[in-house]
Order: sequence, then structure tokens, then C-alpha cells
Amino acid sequence: MDTLIEENPDGFVAQLVSQDGSLEETPESLVALFGLCQSEAYTLQVLLEQTTCSVTDLDAVPTLLWAKIMMAGRVRPVGNAAWTYFNRALIADKESADFVDLGESALDNFAEFLKHNAQELAEELWQDASRNAGLQTFLVRTPQVENATLRTLFSKVVLSPSVVMDTAAPRNRWAMFANGDMVEYREEIRAFIADHAFSYLGAYLIRRWGVAREQMDMSALPVSLALELTNAQVCSTAESIKIWSGIPYDAYDTCDGAVEALARACDHAARDGLRFPEAYLPTLLKLLPDGALSREQRINMLIHALSMGCSWPETAGVLPLVGEEYQALLNKRRVNLPAHDIDRRLIDALAARGFVGAIKPEAKCIVVWSKRN
Repeated sequence: MDTLIEENPDGFVAQLVSQDGSLEETPESLVALFGLCQSEAYTLQVLLEQTTCSVTDLDAVPTLLWAKIMMAGRVRPVGNAAWTYFNRALIADKESADFVDLGESALDNFAEFLKHNAQELAEELWQDASRNAGLQTFLVRTPQVENATLRTLFSKVVLSPSVVMDTAAPRNRWAMFANGDMVEYREEIRAFIADHAFSYLGAYLIRRWGVAREQMDMSALPVSLALELTNAQVCSTAESIKIWSGIPYDAYDTCDGAVEALARACDHAARDGLRFPEAYLPTLLKLLPDGALSREQRINMLIHALSMGCSWPETAGVLPLVGEEYQALLNKRRVNLPAHDIDRRLIDALAARGFVGAIKPEAKCIVVWSKRN
């Protein structure tokens, strides 16, 4: 047999695979058989099909079998196989001896291999931190690799800023980055997302708010981002005050829902015993007539304005906005005001500023005597 193998190795393997049934080969013997018939493509493929064992080194497998043996799940560990395939078939210099030409399907086959082995690869791929960024950047840039696959592959790692801050990355990666734990909070990444993928900045900050709140300037946010953050209910009342007090008056017209969110922030602030900066009072007063506000929201803003030291002339200028009954306070000594809870709070706020006198609750109204007349 040794003589036959030496004189006609291809013939020996061809005779072997002509037998019925599977061949009971070990990883070592299979690799040896591959070596005997390197030039016989058909024999190699039949040999692979008639054996079941796995190999431990992709480099020991004839390159024309790489795609098949990988997709059959017969290379272990999968991490080493992925690195070999990546280095030799996808990024190697085509003029070098290391380059393996697997044709136009090389990238698609690699993406499929990653997809089918993502769980194992997440554990095995990232053992050498010095080389990880190159493969990670390649995967992020490659449209054939689905986001679902990347989420699994990156589930055990934190990507370096250089991988995330890549203008060559497909735009659909930003949803994954913003909502995934593979990207940590860094000011440089926040700034990059603000410049290149602003629509995902809110999600990025919300998921990492515990860290972001300590590093970012809350008083310099665009109004749309302020609204997104406060609607997500991740901000404390004090943080909401910092955020909204940085929004200029003319920005509210550019963002639906912003003035209503400001009214909610005023209500929370009043309930928590906090106040907006006095410098923001003119903005609150100018926004009170906004048609988007409900009566309750308008009253909440006025209550907060009063707690900030709103003067009587300023109060008189906006009081009619909350109802005709309140307009009567401007020129009558005694008025009947609604007995709703929100009205009770407003009357108490007016009394605290000395703008009304005696208050007498009745069954269907609250009788208030004005101090101004």
C-alpha cells in the first residue's frame, strides 16, 4: 500500500472514495489524504463528502474546499478559521503568496459563516486586542454582514472609538451602535454621532445616561434632543431644568411638543421644590400664550413663574390666558374662581406672592378677594 500511495497518490485516494459508505478518518488522516490529491478537485470534494470528522487548521485544507468545509461546520475552533479566512482570502495582497483567491463569492461565504457561528465566534474571535480593530472595522463596513450577526459577534466586547467613528460604515449600523452595549459613552463618540448621525444621538444618550449625565453640557442641547431625553424619563427634575433652561425662546417653534414638555418640567420642578433660573422667566412668560398648551399646562407654567418671582405687572399680562374668571382679578375686588385642584394651586401661588387677599372655598367655587383693587 505504501508503494501504491507513493507511486499514485491520486489513484489511491480515488480508489478509497469509490468504496461504499463513510470513511472513518481522523482529522490528521483526512488532512493527509487531502495532501495526496491536491490537484484533483472532484476527488477532493468526494473525499470531503464521504468523511465526517472536523479539521483544526483551515490552512491544512485545500483552498477549493474552504467554503464547503466551513459552511459544513467542520472546522474547529471557528475563531481560528475565521481569522485565517479573513487574513488570506479577504485582505491579503493579491500579489502575495498568502493570498487565496476564492472568487466573487468569498465575502458572501464569509458572511454566512459568521451568521451561522456567531455565538461561538463571539467567544473566540476577540482574544488578541492588538488585532481586533481591523476585523471589527471590516465587519462594520461590510453590508453583507447583518446587524443581527454583528450584535452577537460584538456582545462580549466594547468597540474602540476608531471602529465606531467610521464615516465608511453603512448608515444602518447606527441603530445598532446607539442601542447596543458594544459602544460605550465617550464625549468624542457623542460629538461624532451629533455630526454624522444626529437622529440616533438621543437613543445613544438615553441608553448611557448614567455616564453621559456626568460628562455632557446639558445646557447646550438642541431642542429636539431635549424633548427626546425628557420624554424618555431618564432625567431627574434638576437635569430637566438644566436642559430646558438652555433652550432659547425661538427654538420652541421649531419642535412640536417642546413647549408642552417645558410645562411638564415646570410642574415637576414646583412639586419637587426646585426652580428654573430667574434669567429664564422672560422665556416662560413669552411661551405662556402658545396655542399648543392646555389650560392645565398653562397654569403649571404660571405657577412656576410665580415661584420664580414673577411681578404683578408680568402676572397681570398673562393671567387672562388661564380663563376669563382670572381676568376679573385685574379689575374686581371679589371674584369667583373654579374649584379644581389646579386652580387651588394657582390661587395659593398668587397668595404666596401677595397678589390676592382673603380666600374662601365654597362648594362650587373659590371666592377670592383681590389685593390689587
